[in-house]
Amino acid sequence: MRSFMAIICLLSTIICQGADISELQAKYCPDSVEQNGARLRTFPLLYDSAPEGEYFVQNKLREGRRVNILFGPQFETEIKNTRAVVDFKVLEDSIYILTRDTLIELDKDGYPIARYNIPQAYQSKVKGLAFHADQQALFIAQGRLGLRKFDLLSRSFTSTYPINTTNDNGHYSSAISVVTFGNDLYVLMTGASQKGFNGVVIFDPQSATIKNKAAYDRVRSGVVGVDARIYTYDNQVVINNSGWIHRVSMQDAQSRSTIRPRWQAIAFVQGNYQQYIMLSGDLIFSQDKVLGCGRVRSLEDKYFGKAFETEVK
Repeated sequence: MRSFMAIICLLSTIICQGADISELQAKYCPDSVEQNGARLRTFPLLYDSAPEGEYFVQNKLREGRRVNILFGPQFETEIKNTRAVVDFKVLEDSIYILTRDTLIELDKDGYPIARYNIPQAYQSKVKGLAFHADQQALFIAQGRLGLRKFDLLSRSFTSTYPINTTNDNGHYSSAISVVTFGNDLYVLMTGASQKGFNGVVIFDPQSATIKNKAAYDRVRSGVVGVDARIYTYDNQVVINNSGWIHRVSMQDAQSRSTIRPRWQAIAFVQGNYQQYIMLSGDLIFSQDKVLGCGRVRSLEDKYFGKAFETEVK
C-alpha cells in the first residue's frame, strides 16, 4: 500500500522529490525557445510527479526534426505519431498524454498502450488535463465545450459539462486549464473578449454543479490569456497567465464573484538593462519555491530560454 505522503505527491501540484534549477537550465529551458530570424517559436516544458520520481515532456530538436520526448525517472522515450502535447498526467499504473485531438495511454516505462480520439476535438480546442481520484476519471478542459470526462474504468469518454461557456450576459468563454483540489475541479476560463467570463469556476463533478464563479476584475486585472495554466498551492490558486504569475487566495476563489489576483513578475538583469522573464509551460512547485522555464531577450536582441526560481509570496 502506498504511504499517505506518496498519495499526496501523486494528487497534488506539490513536488516531493524537489526540482532543481540547474537541471532545468542544463536539460530543458534552452530548448524552450527557438528563433530563426524574425520567427520565434516556444516549446513549453510540461511537468508532473509521482512517488517514483519526476516526469517531463518537451518538444525537442533531434537529428534535424522536432519530436515530443517523455523524460521519466529512469528513462526517456519519443512519443511517436503525436501532434503538440498540451498536458499530461502520471497515475499509479499509466501515463496519459494529451494532444490537440488524442489522449494517449502509456505504461510506466513509456511504452504505448492505447490511443483514444477525443470527440469534437476539431470543433473546440483541447487545452488541459486533471485527474480526479474519487471519480476515477480524467477531466479535459476543452474550450467552448467546457469539461470532458474520460472514465478510467471503462476507458471511454462519457460526459461533457458546459460550465459557464455561455455566460449570463450571452458572451462565450472557453475552459483552458483544470486542476483538482479536494473533491472539486478548479477550471480556468478565458473569454473571447473582456465581455466574456475570465476567471476561475469551481465545479463539483459528483453533483455536476458549479459551486462558485470568480471573475477577474476587468478594469484592474485584465483577462485570462488563452494559454494560461492553473494550479493550487499553499492555500492559493496560482496561475501562469501568459508569462506572469497571478495568485488568488483559496478563500476568495471559493466565495467571491469578482477577484483581483496579485501579480508577480520575475526580473532578469543584464548589465544596466532589466527585463522580466516571460514564463511558459508548467510552474513547478518545490517546497516554498516555484521553478520553470521562461523567455528573455539578450542585449543583442536575440531571444533565449532560461530557467527561473522564485518564492510564491
